[in-house]
Amino acid sequence: MSSAAALDEWRGERAARLDELFEAHRRVGGSRAGRRTETEQINWALVLRLAGEFQGFSRDLHTLGVETFASWGSVGNQRLRNVIETLLTRGLKLDTGNAEPGSLGDAFDRFGLSWWPTLTQRNRFTAPRQQHLARLNRARSMGTGRGSR
Repeated sequence: MSSAAALDEWRGERAARLDELFEAHRRVGGSRAGRRTETEQINWALVLRLAGEFQGFSRDLHTLGVETFASWGSVGNQRLRNVIETLLTRGLKLDTGNAEPGSLGDAFDRFGLSWWPTLTQRNRFTAPRQQHLARLNRARSMGTGRGSR
């Protein structure tokens, strides 16, 4: 999978699954502002689906990074490539937990990046996006009974 393919999937199949839930929300609750108690379960489904789709997208990007990094670093030596891939994926938090700021930093820092500081330097919207991601994962945990309500 290429980075373009991962992005195309995010914008295509993953977005389509989210759009289905948004359409269901609109049909049940209407498009007007205000609290809609009958949409509570759809809201939870949206939170869970969004967090899950983002985790899948993040995992796709990390896998692509691992494959590329290992290929460049091993220069045709398959055994070395396997070692590099193992070191870049062993104990990966993205495999066992949510795609939250800490697990993303853990995953992409393995390439020698300072993930969040680098992104923050490059884009002023990084810090607010990081906060939104943390809020999404808190909501996801609350919806699955792992957080407090």
